Amino acid sequence: DREKTRILAEMKADGIGYEERMERLEKITHPKPLADWLAGPIVALRADGWRVEYLGASTPVDDALDFARSLDAALVCFSASRDDTAAALADGLGRYRDDSGMTLAIGGPAVTAARAASLDVLHANGTLDAVVGSLRSAGA
Repeated sequence: DREKTRILAEMKADGIGYEERMERLEKITHPKPLADWLAGPIVALRADGWRVEYLGASTPVDDALDFARSLDAALVCFSASRDDTAAALADGLGRYRDDSGMTLAIGGPAVTAARAASLDVLHANGTLDAVVGSLRSAGA
């Protein structure tokens, strides 16, 4: 990421040795806005007996959908915390065509109701209760 690259360059310029630079870089973290947003619904749905698989933020839409099809999933959720991620997600989902009856949902800080509506997918955003309730209804 750009911030770590900048910090690494500064440490090199300051003459800090490789081992110490690597040690310092390991301690650098960044905000993870989706971590809190995802944790609640995952825990709640698993408590209901749902099989929940988290594939990671960098999983391409096509790969995630292929994986979901292999499991005969009833519901697939995507999330985005940044506008560029939401746009890429919308692009991937906009190309998606399937007749399996699988319900698609999108949510996260960067996803608007208008974007979800334009893709004809469930908008899963709001409070934890609202998100979990809409996902429970969609997957029932």
